[in-house]
This record gives sequence, C-alpha cells and structure tokens, in this order.
Amino acid sequence: MELGLTKARAGRVSHHIRELESAGFVEEVRAEPRRGALEHYFKAVERPIVTAEEAAEWTQEQREEFTRYIISCVARDIGLAMEHRTLDADEHIERHVTRTPLLLDSRGFSDLLAAYMKVFNRAYEIQAESDQRRAKTGEEGLPVSSVLATIPMPIKVRPAAGRGE
Repeated sequence: MELGLTKARAGRVSHHIRELESAGFVEEVRAEPRRGALEHYFKAVERPIVTAEEAAEWTQEQREEFTRYIISCVARDIGLAMEHRTLDADEHIERHVTRTPLLLDSRGFSDLLAAYMKVFNRAYEIQAESDQRRAKTGEEGLPVSSVLATIPMPIKVRPAAGRGE
C-alpha cells in the first residue's frame, strides 16, 4: 500500500519504521530502486503483543510510539470497513461498536483492565477454535477486527453522561 508521503514526511515516518524494526514488529521484505532512491517495503512480523512487564521497561516515547501504531491499525481497519461498507452491510451478521465513558476509582480502573484482558485472551482461544473448525469444513472465514481499549482521560475532561454512546 502506498502512503503518498512527501519527502519531508517520509523522513519522519522512516524513523518510526526503524523503531518498529528494531523492536522486532516489522521486517523488510524487499527494496526497489525508484527515482534514484531505494524504496523499502516492510511487513508486520507478528501480532505485536506487549506485556505490562515488557512495556514497563520501555521509555515513555517507546510506549507512545507503540500506542500510535496500534491506533493507526485500528483507524485503518475501521476506515476499510466503512469504505467497503462491511460494517453494517449484512443484516445477518451482527457487529458491536460502543463507546462507554466512565468515572472510575483506581480499583475500578484495574478491574476494568482485568475484565478486558479476559476478553482479549478469550479472543485468541476463539481464533484457535475457529481455525480447527475451518480446517475441517473448508470454510473461508470472515475477516474481523476486534478492538478493546481502556483509555485514561485527562482529569479536566469528564466523560459525557449516558451509556453506550
């Protein structure tokens, strides 16, 4: 996929790509000459899963870079689903999209993170179960992007009232 970056912007992106490469999240798959320069192509190595312990060893800049990468993947997935009209296209396929502003104490925040981690881990179990069924049935499968996020907000920004916005 081409990004259509100007030379100045490409320089900033290349720094982030080098960071992702050094962290082992992407690898170069080929390089091609183009307009007197070498154009590099990368692919994701694997799903980037970082434990809390691993993230604690990173600098704040590294954690922020990883968060930006994940959010850009989420935005890309949502954009593709909207562009191709798959988000609400089939009345037989359910989908779930919610935004739930909350006001939690520190224990509530920890409890919510723990609940989301259970869902996160269950998602991989469901993937494995689905892989086994598809291997038997030959079903192609439905591409799905599952997104979980618990985002601490600035103190001065209070969550909007209501549920499931």
